[in-house]
Amino acid sequence: MSLGHRIKKIREHNLGISKKELAQLLGVSQSAVNQWENDVNLPSQKRLIELCRILNKSYEWLINGTQPADSDDLFEVPFYEDIHCSAGGGYHNDHSDILMISGHLIPIPPEDIAKHTIALRVHGDSMEPAISDNGVIFIDTSDTRIIDGKIYVYKKDDILRVKRFEHSVNGLIIKSLNPEYADEKVTHKAFSQSHIIGRVLYSINKF
Repeated sequence: MSLGHRIKKIREHNLGISKKELAQLLGVSQSAVNQWENDVNLPSQKRLIELCRILNKSYEWLINGTQPADSDDLFEVPFYEDIHCSAGGGYHNDHSDILMISGHLIPIPPEDIAKHTIALRVHGDSMEPAISDNGVIFIDTSDTRIIDGKIYVYKKDDILRVKRFEHSVNGLIIKSLNPEYADEKVTHKAFSQSHIIGRVLYSINKF
């Protein structure tokens, strides 16, 4: 079932509203809703988030259909659409929204999700194929202790980056998953100027 078919199914069977009524709730044209449901166009990320709220379904279920949509298992996760986490050079600004995520998606205790988990947009292909350009990553901000082989978001010179870390005799090796990108080697002293935001728990790649 496609994204458009899922929107249509929930609109008709769960909410029992028309395309016009859904369009009014979203502040878009009826034509836009019609194009989404017919898979002519995809909703923007902003509209996807609004659809999650209106349809009372989780983000990951809406975009890929692989997760059951149980309203009792939904949590609100801060999503910083405009804070771009670079898998290349990097840049960011600031604005936040809310994603509705099912608790079984995030591998930390449900009671900690709201307190510690955030979602960011990734830009760049250096972490492909695991994390795609324009994908969404979920981060446990309480987990900042570097463990070999884990992937972290860190801040360097006001830029957020996502990389895999390994310890070395002289410091750290900062690795990309895309073999076209070279490893970066830094001393502990040099890395002390950076700040670990948290460990990457899960990613939803661009669909």
